[in-house]
Amino acid sequence: MREKKMQVNPGYPLAILYLCCAAAQANDIKATLSASSMFSDNSLKTQAEPIDERQDLYEVGVSADYSNWLIEANADYDWVSHTYSEQSQADDKYAEGSSSLLFGKQEDPLALELNHSRRILLTAPDAVALTQNQQEREVLSARPEARAHFCCR
Repeated sequence: MREKKMQVNPGYPLAILYLCCAAAQANDIKATLSASSMFSDNSLKTQAEPIDERQDLYEVGVSADYSNWLIEANADYDWVSHTYSEQSQADDKYAEGSSSLLFGKQEDPLALELNHSRRILLTAPDAVALTQNQQEREVLSARPEARAHFCCR
């Protein structure tokens, strides 16, 4: 099973998407749905005792963009499910993606940018892409900004 760096509420992606999609004026909403199946003759990528198995991947993706006189928001998340017919690895379900929410336009003197990112990464650059060699990385950030506009004549 994947190593978890920290325990963070998995509802963050849903809450951010809700903020982007709740308004009737959402500028752009897209959804994707996919299912794929593959057969591996060596699912653990070992030389000794290879395992033949079917591996299924299901994905649901949602992206949304919204803007009005005060904010700009965008979100892009995928909910993923991996299943392994011979249990060579534990079945895995996770969400991954990113979003941002910007309060204040370019001409405003103050702004606040909120960001969220959730990714599944390999624990080492040379690691084999197996569930036990992956970990979840989730980053929340806030960036306040003060702007000054100067004009020379």
